[in-house]
Formats: sequence, C-alpha cells, structure tokens
Amino acid sequence: MKYKTFRNLVLSGVVLFGGGLVYSWAARPNVPPSPPQLLDEQTAQGAAPRVEEPAEPVAETHEPPAVRFLLSTLGQPARSDKLKDALGRSGPKVNVYNEGGIWARAKVDLDRDDKWDEKWNVEAAGLKRRVSSADDDQTYDQEAFWHDGAWTGQAGAPSVQAAGKAPGAAADLAVLGLLKQPVKPTLKDAARGQPYKINLYSDGGTRWTRAKVDLDRDEKWDEKWTFKSDGRIEKQIAPTDDERYDQTLVRKGNVWVPK
Repeated sequence: MKYKTFRNLVLSGVVLFGGGLVYSWAARPNVPPSPPQLLDEQTAQGAAPRVEEPAEPVAETHEPPAVRFLLSTLGQPARSDKLKDALGRSGPKVNVYNEGGIWARAKVDLDRDDKWDEKWNVEAAGLKRRVSSADDDQTYDQEAFWHDGAWTGQAGAPSVQAAGKAPGAAADLAVLGLLKQPVKPTLKDAARGQPYKINLYSDGGTRWTRAKVDLDRDEKWDEKWTFKSDGRIEKQIAPTDDERYDQTLVRKGNVWVPK
C-alpha cells in the first residue's frame, strides 16, 4: 500500500471516531445531577459546638446569711432529728427541726438573748416566717411568706426587714420618733432604759442626718441610718453583728426594701 493511501485511511478513521464521540455525547439522556448527600446534624454544624441551655437562674436575694441558709435548707431531706445552732456562735442562733423526713421548721434567735425572734414553717404554698417585733418570745405579730422567689406579707411588704427585725419593730419606731427631737450636734443613748441603744447626729446643725443603732447593747453598732435631704431614709446593716455593713435598705412607706 502506498504511503499516501495509508495516510488517508488513518485520517478518515480519526474523523469517524471523533464524530461518533460527539454524537454519543449529544444523544445522552438528560439526567439531573444527584443532590449532595446531607450531613448529619452534628457534622452540619461544623465547628459550632452544641451548647447546653443554661439552667434557669436562681432569683438573687438580698437577705443576710441566716435567711439565705433557711431558704436553701427548709423543705430539703433531713438526715438527723435537729440542726442545733446551725450557723455557729458568731451570728444568730438558728435551730432547724426534722418533721416527716424533711427540714420542716426553724427558730431564730437574732441577738442570742434566749428568746426566739422568728419561727419558720414549711407550708404547701411555700415558707411561712413569723416575727416577734416585741422580742418577747410569745407574740409573733409579723408574718411573711416566701413563694416563687419573693416575699409577700403584711402591707404587701416585699420582704421582712433583712436586719432580722420586722417593719415597725420597737427600735425602728424609736429612731423615727426621735427625729422630732430638737436638733443638736449629737444625741447619745437617746433610748436609755431600752434593750437597744440609739445615737443621733446632725452634721450641719439644721437637721438630723445620721443615726446608729445597737440592737442588743453589745457595744457593736448593728445599724447605721442616713436621713437624706429629700426625705429618703436608708440604713446599712451588719447582719452578723460584727460591724461589717454588707447590706443597705431603703424605707418605703412602712417597710424596708433592698436598695
């Protein structure tokens, strides 16, 4: 076979083969592309880790340690008959009692004078707190109820006074009554003869501006009052009777509320 003839045959074969490929491509069925494979939920989230929903925060309370202890203890399972002086001797005396397998009631002696100032009970709707404003261990004339993270009680009070004395307690009434006394630089032991000691002060000489209260005459000031020029009354409290004032209350009407 001549070279020229062989070359022509080869070229014809290439052309026919290429045409066949083009025809096959054009005649292929129109199949839609397959969807991408779905990833599982954890892979689809990529680098973003799954975050647990935070627990519902516990309502913050502005109560002193003894009250916070009782709020967290009463109603819980009890493993002994009684917790006696549960917080130690550095603060109020707190006894907690087991009834029916839970811590069901408590007594509080705020000033360790062997008279129970408060009695607490677990009830169906929450915690009931009774306070003896006269500190006589007999007459519990103030009540408050802890329910859904808040106090309700007499006169709609949001909280019993956090110092441990109920609104309208004798020392409170004495301080408020002494504001009517003639103003002078200092009025010392203005409630002489009472179980509490009160000093009044005038910083400018025109009105009473401050007061200090020693509820149990142990030579430690339990409360420091401030009388604002706009009529507001605030007081700082040392709930553990150590002259460390870590709580401030504001008087609204006839009750004290946290500042």
